Amino acid sequence: DSQNWIQSAQCQVQRMDSLIGRLVELARADETVSDEAASPVDLSGLVSSAVSDFTPLAQASGKALETGIASGIYIWAQAGSVSRLLSILLDNSVKYCCQEGPITVRLCRRGRWAQIQISNPCSGLTKSNLPRLFERFYRVDPSRDRASGGYGIGLSTARAITEQLNGKISVRLEGSIVTFTVLLPLSRKKSATQPDVLS
Repeated sequence: DSQNWIQSAQCQVQRMDSLIGRLVELARADETVSDEAASPVDLSGLVSSAVSDFTPLAQASGKALETGIASGIYIWAQAGSVSRLLSILLDNSVKYCCQEGPITVRLCRRGRWAQIQISNPCSGLTKSNLPRLFERFYRVDPSRDRASGGYGIGLSTARAITEQLNGKISVRLEGSIVTFTVLLPLSRKKSATQPDVLS
């Protein structure tokens, strides 16, 4: 009836608005940011904050968040870009983590890099899919992505942001566990020789 048609139309408009917003964000992530716009960023604090923000959403989905976050890790970056990167990766994990979970978030130093790893069990993913996960608009299971609100843009945006931050992003699959790894250069303005302390 007309009421159902109106609701459907409103839903499609909302999805289109969301898609446009994500495309604008992707375009911004592709832009080069001058080094002068960056500053020392407390990555340990940002990761902890991001985990706290996503914990209620994960719990509402019946999934646990486990962490191992080293303290005192600083990078040279724009805090807003780093926060958005963490948000994309955590949102992706919460959406596609199998019900048995858990989602594991780790931060540590690896030489001159800060290493972030986010892992979760994920059904329907194969090693043949991995090279395409960062492609724009690529979706492993389009029907599942439509149900979760995915467009195949999030991970390509994550890659663009990581490259903007002079970092590297990769993904691996071991059994049913998918792990996204981000390497970001440690801050030149802050000592990176402090020992790791996991929380």
